[in-house]
Amino acid sequence: MWTASRQDYWVFQSGRFVGYVHKEFASEYFYDLLADLLASPPSPEKVLYVKRRNIEVFMVHVPINGYPQDMFLKSTRKSHWHMIFRALFKPSVALRYLALAETLKAIGIHTPSIIAVVEETSLFGTKRSFVLTEWIRNALTLKDVMAAPSRPRSESELVEKRAIIHCVAEMVRRLHSNKIFHFDLSLLNILLSDERSGTHSLTLVDLDAAVISRQRAGILSSLLRFADLLILNKDFYPVTHLKERLRFLAAYSSKTLSMRRYRRTLFFLVSTPALLHVYRCLDAVGFIHLLRRLLICLRIVR
Repeated sequence: MWTASRQDYWVFQSGRFVGYVHKEFASEYFYDLLADLLASPPSPEKVLYVKRRNIEVFMVHVPINGYPQDMFLKSTRKSHWHMIFRALFKPSVALRYLALAETLKAIGIHTPSIIAVVEETSLFGTKRSFVLTEWIRNALTLKDVMAAPSRPRSESELVEKRAIIHCVAEMVRRLHSNKIFHFDLSLLNILLSDERSGTHSLTLVDLDAAVISRQRAGILSSLLRFADLLILNKDFYPVTHLKERLRFLAAYSSKTLSMRRYRRTLFFLVSTPALLHVYRCLDAVGFIHLLRRLLICLRIVR
C-alpha cells in the first residue's frame, strides 16, 4: 500500500502508475514527463541499455528545467500470472529498492540517488515496477578497473590497487555489519570514480536482489555473508594475487590474521572455485532465487 510517509518523496499517481517522486523533481511538468516516459517504447530519448529475462534497463535523456539530464531507468515486468499472484504476498519491488537505498545512504554507502519509484498496477496486482535513478558520470566498474595485469608494472599502480581493494573491503564490511546482503556482489555492480582530493569513491548499484536480515538471524546472516563473499571472490580470482585477497579479508574483518585465522581464510580462498560451482548449480535450477523470495515472503529478511 502506498502512503505519503516518506520525508523526501511525494506521492505520484497518473492513471495506472502510482509511486513516489523525489521532492526536488515534484512538479506537474515532471509528473507528465514521467508518465509518458514509463508508457512509451524505446526512442532516442529512451535508449535500451540492457535486456535480460523480465528486466529492461534504459538510458534516459530528457530536459529538466531547461537543462538536459541523463537518467537510469530499470523496468521489472511480472511476465506470468503466477508472478502477479506471488506479488500479492510479498513487499513491493519498487518500495523495497527505495528502502534499501535509504538504508545504504544512512550508513554512509553511496548508491545512485533515486528520482522516482513507480509501479504499474492492474486488476490482478502489480504488472511492472520502475526505478528511476541518477546516471553516475565518469565512473567505471571495478571489473574494468581491475582488468589490468595481475602484477602491476609500477609501484604507484600497486599502491592504487591496494587502496581500491581496501575501500571495497571497508564497504562490504559496513554492509554486512548492518545485516545487508547484496546477493549479486560482483565487480560489475561496484562503480569507481576519482574525487578531486585524489581519493576513490565507490558506488554500489543493482540492489534488486539485496536483502536486510533480522537482527537475531545469526546462522542465516552468516550464510548470506558467506554467499556475498563467495560471489565477490569469484571476480577477484583472475585479477588479484592470493596475498591481495588475504589483505582484503583482513581489512574486511578489521583484524590481523593469526595463524589459525590465516589457515581458515586460505582454505576459503582455495576452495572458492568448487564452492562457487555448487552455488551456480543451485542458482541455475532456481533454488537461490526461490529461497530469497521465500525469506522475503516469510519476513525473515526484508
